Amino acid sequence: MRHLGALWDTHRHRCAPEIMAVKNRLQAEGRVVCHQGYIKGYEPMDEQVEVTYRPRGTTQENKLRGAPCP
Repeated sequence: MRHLGALWDTHRHRCAPEIMAVKNRLQAEGRVVCHQGYIKGYEPMDEQVEVTYRPRGTTQENKLRGAPCP
C-alpha cells in the first residue's frame, strides 16, 4: 500500500469539477504550476515563502519561492 498510496489518494480525493476547471484555466494561463513530490520544509522570507521539496522518484531537493496563501 505504501507504493500505491499516492495513486489511491488521487482517486479517493477527487475535487469538484468547478474547482478542477479553475485549476486547469490557471495552469493554461501559466499562473499555476503543479509539482509532484514530498515537501521537506518551508521558510518564510519577507513577503514570500520558500518551500524545499523532493520531486517524486528522485533523491534531489529543489526549492520554490512564491507568495503564501492569505
